[in-house]
Amino acid sequence: MQHLAYVVIPFTRNGAHLGPSQAIVFQRPQQARLAASQIARRVAGVAILERQIDPETGDEQDRLVAEIGAVPPSFPETFDWSMRLN
Repeated sequence: MQHLAYVVIPFTRNGAHLGPSQAIVFQRPQQARLAASQIARRVAGVAILERQIDPETGDEQDRLVAEIGAVPPSFPETFDWSMRLN
């Protein structure tokens, strides 16, 4: 059985560029959605990733499930989101 985590990633604007800020990891999608809606008031955009973690192999796979505001169009394919749940 795969474990799921929801990663909220705020994006801030630096001139014409958007850059990711510190990510926040949640166990439940409702918590991630609430945090993203609160954070979106203070930043250019917010993305929520659903991270699937295979407990046997440790393989991780991300899927963009929601975005608010300005999120880079190629996100998340062009970034290496290496973070682990502790």
